[in-house]
Amino acid sequence: MDTQSSATSPVPPAGPAPASPGVADLAVLLLRGDGAAGLGGLAGLESAFARAGLGERFASWVAVGPNAPVTPAELDRALGPSLEAMARAGRTDRARLASSLAELLPRVIDGLTPAGRIPTGRLATLWGLGRLLLGGRRRGAA
Repeated sequence: MDTQSSATSPVPPAGPAPASPGVADLAVLLLRGDGAAGLGGLAGLESAFARAGLGERFASWVAVGPNAPVTPAELDRALGPSLEAMARAGRTDRARLASSLAELLPRVIDGLTPAGRIPTGRLATLWGLGRLLLGGRRRGAA
């Protein structure tokens, strides 16, 4: 017989906690172009970076060649409310998300623009994202 009172025993959770989306999932949310975090796909993201004075940085990710780095503070400046919406959706801290996206976003944009230009249309963006997620070759790969 259990000698502990039920008042002091922890109540087991009703079920597993819902999974939080990962950073890659949140990047997809940003690139989809709709919803609270969407900026209008790649073209909208490009505009957001240009408005923040980071157009050349974004252009380096699209162009063939090395990707210029972006700091979490610069990313926060460019994405503003979209970053906050993504952090809420991912149940994470805005600064932590900015740090993760600062490393991920240049590679994602680079992978979505293998021809060195932004693809037109949502289908082209989704195709590029699928190719990137499924391990498609990056430009310049042997």
